[in-house]
Amino acid sequence: MTLDFSDRTDFDDAGRGLVDALDPCVVTTPDGRRVWDLTAYAFLDGERPATVHPSLWRQAQLCVRNGLFAVTDGIYQVRGLDISNMTIVEGEHGVIVIDPLVSAETAAAGLALYRRNRGDRPVTAMIYTHSHADHFGGSKGVLPAGAGASRSSRRGASWSTRCRRTRTPGSRWAGAPRTCTARRWSPARPAWWATVWASRRRAARSGWSRRPST
Repeated sequence: MTLDFSDRTDFDDAGRGLVDALDPCVVTTPDGRRVWDLTAYAFLDGERPATVHPSLWRQAQLCVRNGLFAVTDGIYQVRGLDISNMTIVEGEHGVIVIDPLVSAETAAAGLALYRRNRGDRPVTAMIYTHSHADHFGGSKGVLPAGAGASRSSRRGASWSTRCRRTRTPGSRWAGAPRTCTARRWSPARPAWWATVWASRRRAARSGWSRRPST
């Protein structure tokens, strides 16, 4: 099958709902180090080299777009400021941030872009859809001052709440272990995972987790 590269529908879809963008899309640390820099991909505006597959070139052009996008009433997404997207849901008393990117700098830049267009609404809750680093790494960039203050708890996580899946008898989730995929103000979670992973590595080295040879 031959693809019709003159069809620009994908580009129209990718740009739908654009409210504002960073120009240039460069995010730095306080000391000037570059954390995110889309200007490095300016070559995608030029002619495709013959050595690059046209579908890959087209996909790169679609992925390099950045900005604040309106998804629907009260729901916005920050795209192109990291390898993941940050979703912002507006509520009565503030906003819920879902998946605050990889770094505090890019998450803070994304929230600032939102506030520049939608007002300085406070962050009242945060949701991690899962435990990959690009979905919680930037949490400190959007946390209100003092929200991550340490409290006395077994795992050190503060203001922690669990989101448990409801299991209906007879459903495919019946009997499945309950998992926490969303937490409120839990900056200690990455450290906790690092501890668990280190213990698993030690167990593997000592042979505890090795299967007996057959």
